[in-house]
Amino acid sequence: FESLRFALTALLATSAGPIVAITAMRKLNAWKPADYRMDAVLRFLLMCGLVAAPLDAAIATLGLRAAGFMPVVHAAHLFIAWWLIDALGLLLVAPALLAWARDGLSHSRENDEPSGALLDTTAIVLTVFVIAGSLLLSSLGQREYGHALLFFFFPIVAWTSVRMPERTTAMTLFVTATLLLAVRAFEVGDASENVARALEGTVLVLCAVVVALLMQAVATDRRQALARVALQARQDMTTGLLNDRGLLAELAERLDAADRPGYGLIGINVGNFDTVNDLCGPIQALHLEQSVAMLLMRQPGALQAARLSSGRFALMVIADTVASVRSLAREIYAQLNGQVYKADHGSIRLQASVGGLLIDRSVMIDGEDCLLSLSDAMAIAASVRDPQLFVEPLSQTMIDARRSHQGKLEHVRESIREKRLEVYAQPMVDPEAPEGMVAYEVLTRLRDAQGQLIRPPEFLPLAVQAQMTVALDRGVIEMVFAWLSEHRGALERTWKCSINLSGMTMSDGMIAAFIREQRARFKIPPGKIVFEITESEAIRNPGAASRLVDELKAEGF
Repeated sequence: FESLRFALTALLATSAGPIVAITAMRKLNAWKPADYRMDAVLRFLLMCGLVAAPLDAAIATLGLRAAGFMPVVHAAHLFIAWWLIDALGLLLVAPALLAWARDGLSHSRENDEPSGALLDTTAIVLTVFVIAGSLLLSSLGQREYGHALLFFFFPIVAWTSVRMPERTTAMTLFVTATLLLAVRAFEVGDASENVARALEGTVLVLCAVVVALLMQAVATDRRQALARVALQARQDMTTGLLNDRGLLAELAERLDAADRPGYGLIGINVGNFDTVNDLCGPIQALHLEQSVAMLLMRQPGALQAARLSSGRFALMVIADTVASVRSLAREIYAQLNGQVYKADHGSIRLQASVGGLLIDRSVMIDGEDCLLSLSDAMAIAASVRDPQLFVEPLSQTMIDARRSHQGKLEHVRESIREKRLEVYAQPMVDPEAPEGMVAYEVLTRLRDAQGQLIRPPEFLPLAVQAQMTVALDRGVIEMVFAWLSEHRGALERTWKCSINLSGMTMSDGMIAAFIREQRARFKIPPGKIVFEITESEAIRNPGAASRLVDELKAEGF
């Protein structure tokens, strides 16, 4: 009967605390779920150390005292010892069992090998060396130094916790702590003779386990934060699709595969998306983009979809022929173009254009070339009449032509940035010019890195595509003003010096200030300078043209 009472007391003293702690943790998690791993670990530590372990210790102490198994003088020692040992047991056993159960469940469902090693062999070997050194020092009569050596267990478990996943950390902690406790119990001998010495090892291991669990939580939260940042760098937050960087990385990974299949790349552009945004508001525009994203992901054979920019999307599929890509592009075009999008303030008929490419498995191409070629196909699709649809095979000739064009663009950029400019004065007949005075127009030439002359029909379209016309016009203005300042005789004979301004320069809000600055720097009379703006550019952007004309006329140009 006494043995039964002892067994029941022990059973109650080891199960009541965990049951209460689990119930409290569930209620706390239902009230406010843990946002980070650190939150969950702190809750686990507090429940084990301040709820489960003291409750078990109190039940054990009161039960054994009431049953007459121990005198009153040892009750406090039993309470403290049971508290520490129960807390250590919970912190060691519970994570190991949960990791083992979770791994077994995922293995039975997915039929694959669990990720990561079961144990950190390096940590176990280092722990064995620490234990062996402690035993050696104790055998030589240096018990205090041997006990101090055991504190190297802290960096070992900390090193494991920051490197390994939770499953490996939990199992390694269980094994190494069990070894350390067993050796410590062997050193102490009869624990009843020296309770304090017997609990030294327990306290040391308990503190090490707490440190390891906290560092594991910090490392896990850091890895998850880095994963979220990496995901945000590749994912569009409004639609859940990839962004342009994510699509570029996906293309690079798939195109580098040795046995890759043929791919189709389809680009979709909602031409009047800005109108939807202005008329219906940003919320309705967001809903439109999300509906387009769902439309793309429903397409058969869809591998990845991306939102390139506002109203522009791309879809990557497996395809072997141009006909299959064209068929899918036509289906997307039919589902999207002409659809009436209703909102509170009116309705809009969507205007879509779809361009596509077939990337044959034998074509040697990188992701950037793919996206540039897709942009060309989308531009062609937007320029043709209904249906605004254009799909073509991506041949090596097209790739070489694109790369050659990009090389020319870069040469023009480099020439303009390094100011390899030459300006010429072409005389003009001005009936109003006084005798002895000349009127002329400034003509511009570029030279490449080899010194070869590049004429305007060659570099001007490329400068427009490279968006370098503003830098070109600024360089010409500075060069002309500097030459006139150095040649005062030519400046005095100048009646009118005409300089052309491009449309992009006209729209540059800082060009008037730049011209004023250069005029003051080189002391050029503004009345001798004429800035010419073409009618087509003025009609295209009348507001900017009017502002620029007013500002320059006010300066005397």
